[in-house]
Amino acid sequence: MELLPGKLITIRQFEKKDLDYVGQFISSEANNESVLKEYQKVIESSFNDDFDQEGERHFALEHDKELIGELTLLLEKPYIYLSYSLNSNYETRIYIQDLFVTLIKYLHLIYPHRQIITTTNKFNLVARAVIENFGFTRQSIDKIANTYTYSIFVPNPNKGK
Repeated sequence: MELLPGKLITIRQFEKKDLDYVGQFISSEANNESVLKEYQKVIESSFNDDFDQEGERHFALEHDKELIGELTLLLEKPYIYLSYSLNSNYETRIYIQDLFVTLIKYLHLIYPHRQIITTTNKFNLVARAVIENFGFTRQSIDKIANTYTYSIFVPNPNKGK
């Protein structure tokens, strides 16, 4: 079911057909079999995920009716933790930018005064540029994992009145 349409990427709920699609990308080697089963459990448990409840939510990202990635949101007051993964063919500025435009717009409409937090790899210059251009500020650097943590917050204009 389509939840949030963007220009290029559509955010939707996972469906049964996605289980087979994910299986194509994870080989059947012994050490990957447990990864596949775990990922299939996550997909099966998120068939009915929506933006209206607290907790961890998983969504499919598609382009032209093709699954190209996944989005994970962890909704915990007063924060929203955002992480995504895209197929390497679609990990370009235009797709990441479309994803963030759609997400930030709708998340600020649904949860107007929550801080949105995301992380990206230090060497992923495309994602870092998109995130920084959207007004996210760098909060911390993990030198061991080579990740940057960013956040964005829209203050409540009525607070203190």
